Amino acid sequence: MTKTLRWIPCLALLAMGAPRAQETETAPTSQPAWRALFDGKTLDGWSRTGGKATYHVDDASIVGTTKPNTPNTFLRTDAEFGDFELRLEFLVDPALNSGVQFRSQPHPKGTIFGYQCEIDPSKRAWSCGIYDERRRGWLAPLKDNEPARKAFRQGEWNAMRIECSGPHLRTWINNVLAADHLDSMTPKGVIALQVHGVGKRKDPLQVRWRNIRIREYGEHRWTPVPTGWDSSDDGPSLAIPEHASAIRWTYALEKPIRLVGPFGELTLPKTTEKRKTRKVSVSRTGNRYAVHVDGKLKLDNAGTSRTPIRLEVPKDSGPLELTDPEQLVRVPR
Repeated sequence: MTKTLRWIPCLALLAMGAPRAQETETAPTSQPAWRALFDGKTLDGWSRTGGKATYHVDDASIVGTTKPNTPNTFLRTDAEFGDFELRLEFLVDPALNSGVQFRSQPHPKGTIFGYQCEIDPSKRAWSCGIYDERRRGWLAPLKDNEPARKAFRQGEWNAMRIECSGPHLRTWINNVLAADHLDSMTPKGVIALQVHGVGKRKDPLQVRWRNIRIREYGEHRWTPVPTGWDSSDDGPSLAIPEHASAIRWTYALEKPIRLVGPFGELTLPKTTEKRKTRKVSVSRTGNRYAVHVDGKLKLDNAGTSRTPIRLEVPKDSGPLELTDPEQLVRVPR
C-alpha cells in the first residue's frame, strides 16, 4: 500500500533516509533470439476484440478487412510483453488507416487502449508516429520529421520496427527513425493489429502484416524507492536511484510547486476541488529526462544525472501531501 506523507514548509517532518548502495543497471551482454509471433499459417496465439472487422491468413500474411458501421477492431496477442524489439512488414490500402498497438491493455468496453505505432497512408504520412489509443492521443507525431514521412512507400510493403526499454520508446519506418519518446505510463502489455473503422463505407479495404517477430529483454516494474523522500527547510528532495529509469509520485497542495532537478525547473500545478491529487513522473535515458504531469509531457531536456530532484514549496502554503515515490526498474529475463 502506498503511504501518504505530509510536509509542512520550514518544519522537517520526513525521516532522513540514509542512501543505499544500488547496482547500476547494465544492458544485456548478449542479444536474445528472435521469436515469431505469427507462424504464417494460423492465428494461434491471437484473439480478436473491439469491432467486427475480420482477420484471416493468406500467403503467409495476416489480412485485416474492414466492415461498415463498426468501430476499430484489433487482433491482439494472448501474451503480454515488456521490453522488446518488434519487427514486421505491412501493406495497407491507401484509403485505410491502421496501426500496431504495443504495451496495450484491454478496455472495459471490449476494445484496446495504449501505445500505437501508426500506419498512415494519407498525405499526412505519419506512419510509425506514436499515438495513444483511447487515452491521450498523439504522443510523437511526425510533423517535424520529414525524413520519416518520406520513408513510407505507398502501395508497397513497408518495414516497421518498435523498440521498448523501460520508458524509452522508439520506432522506425523502413530503417528511418520515426519517433524517439520517453513515457513511463505503461511498462507492459499486449501487441495488437488494428483495422480502423470506416463508417458506412461498404467496399472492403485491407491491411496486411507479415514476418512478425520479436526478441524480448525482460521487463520493467514499479517498486518503492527504498530511501524515500529526504527533507530540509528547502523542501522534500529525492536522489533518483542509479538503476531506475523512471520515478513517480502524487501530491496534493492548493498552491503551485516548483520542481527543480537535473532537467532544469518546472512549475507544477496546484490541486483543486475537482482534481484533488496530481501525478508526476520523471523518466530518463542516459542524460535525457522527460517530466509528465497527469500524463501530459511538460518537459524533455538533457541534464546531469547526479543532480537530485527537489520540490520548492511556498512558505505560506499549507501542508504538502506527498506519496512515497516509486521507481521503474528492470526485472531480468
